[in-house]
Amino acid sequence: MFKKTKSESKKTYLFKNISEIDRYSFYEYLSNMLDSWVSIKDALLSISDRIENGYFRSRIDELITFVISWDSFSKSVKRLPDVFNPMEISIIETWEKKGKLSAALERLAKNSEATYKLKTKIRDTFSSPILLFISVIIAFLLVITYVIPNIIPLFDASEIGFSLWTNILIWTSRFFSENMMYFLWFAVVLLIIFFWYKSSEKWETDIAHMMLELPILWNIHRNYILASIALDLSDLTDVWVNLEEAFELMGKTTENIVYKSILYDISTEISIWNEISKSIDTMDEENKYFPSDFLHMLSVWEKNKTLPKVCKKISQQYTSEIDHCLLKFSKKVEPMIVAVIALLVLWFGFSVFSAILKVTQSVL
Repeated sequence: MFKKTKSESKKTYLFKNISEIDRYSFYEYLSNMLDSWVSIKDALLSISDRIENGYFRSRIDELITFVISWDSFSKSVKRLPDVFNPMEISIIETWEKKGKLSAALERLAKNSEATYKLKTKIRDTFSSPILLFISVIIAFLLVITYVIPNIIPLFDASEIGFSLWTNILIWTSRFFSENMMYFLWFAVVLLIIFFWYKSSEKWETDIAHMMLELPILWNIHRNYILASIALDLSDLTDVWVNLEEAFELMGKTTENIVYKSILYDISTEISIWNEISKSIDTMDEENKYFPSDFLHMLSVWEKNKTLPKVCKKISQQYTSEIDHCLLKFSKKVEPMIVAVIALLVLWFGFSVFSAILKVTQSVL
């Protein structure tokens, strides 16, 4: 008999995040257990012991409690809306009624794995140049505020003229050293403003628009959303969820608030018996959020009644486009950062060594 201790039930968690890899592991393991004719209760008990995420494990323990109370699995997951999103619940509910719960879980596992790999690829591509850029900034500040000030007295004592680049380096060092406290206070004020703005209602909307407007990021972000929408639409239509409900579910689960509003509007258009492609075209006349090739493929395959198949192909196409965009980003940004590092090294090297050479010559 499953029992949750008092300490477990009262435990609070600082971080309440459930990663895609946690979801993938949960769905895959549960699907494999059900395929082996293990009961849903025993499968969940086994999974609970394997989960390392404390918060996720506590919610799975709640799920076990509901299942033990003779609720169906779909009804049980409905009672945990902060863990399972509406689209996952809809797929689980539909397939469970057909007696194919294991197939639903396997599909959700594959989707979670694909999402995890795509997010990881995007994160790794951007994290490398960002970390390199931060390292350059830290190194620059250390040299300007610590190394150069220790050399300046030697230059001042020589009382000789230096090159323009050396004088700029000395002035820059003194400016940062003398005003460092002001820079620190400015950084603190910026952080306070940032966290205040992040807690405001405008944050989510402004970030969503910014991600779709930035020259480098917009194409990657849009393609990621389109790949996710196509994959979700494939899964939902494959289990015969009606199109109006499918777009409403995708609106609830999408991460971008701009697309969330558009998907809700498309759902409304479909409810008055419009085709998907026409509904999307009505909501996005300039094809800013749904490009023309996306609509053309939907339009052709919608008439052939093979929507789940084409949506999966669309998802694969936009995933491939993300790969190309990330490759282009790496080829453009990383050489630029390396060039900045080279220029800084040349500036420091030329300024310092030319000054040292002049001082040496004056002594001799």
